[in-house]
Amino acid sequence: MSTPKNYYVYLILDPISKQPFYVGKGKGDRAKTHLRPSNLKGNTLKINKIKSIQSQNLEPEIQYVAKNLTEKEAWDLEAIKICEYGRIDLGTGILCNHSDGGEGPTKRTSWNKGKKFSVETRKKMSESRKNSKKAMESTFRNLSKMILNNTGKNRPEHSKFLKENNPNKSKVILEDPILWVNKKTGHKIFGTRYDVLSIDPSVKIHQLGIAMKGKYAHRGWIAAIFLSDFQTHEHDSV
Repeated sequence: MSTPKNYYVYLILDPISKQPFYVGKGKGDRAKTHLRPSNLKGNTLKINKIKSIQSQNLEPEIQYVAKNLTEKEAWDLEAIKICEYGRIDLGTGILCNHSDGGEGPTKRTSWNKGKKFSVETRKKMSESRKNSKKAMESTFRNLSKMILNNTGKNRPEHSKFLKENNPNKSKVILEDPILWVNKKTGHKIFGTRYDVLSIDPSVKIHQLGIAMKGKYAHRGWIAAIFLSDFQTHEHDSV
């Protein structure tokens, strides 16, 4: 009887940086279950990362490394990829994984206990460890230089550059304008979220994203369509 090949290995990516922050293996819809609200009630590195992304009105991206694998092949590849990217909790890399892979999240035993790898697989794992260590050492060196060079410095121009070149800005600017109202101040404005920011810089983009869905944001801003007693034809134009 042949071994079924219905497993896959996947990465969960930050949609802005495009860097992976989690490696997993599974079958069926396993990869997508991480994003379900019922699975976001804990306080782990992975859950906090997903919540942080969703608070910006974005969603993590799923990228499949390989499909049609046996369970053993998926275990081995998962372990290699975790070794390649390294773990945050061990200070070796960028992943939120809390294990080295190979046995799933419920079994915290060593993933390679009793396993035999081919010469080629061992070579790949060794190279991944070396590359991960070199990358981490380089990151620490660059970070140390950056901290040393910028200690005590006020860089308003740099902050201004980051604000003006926010990767989400172009997306927000292209939004269809809507009518906004501030329930606390009575102020009305017709425009995009950036138009609201122009008159109330204390509010945050992601908070206005929440307000677009009918929930109050900081300072009381909300999309007027959710206010049944508000006359939409009476508004301030931008």
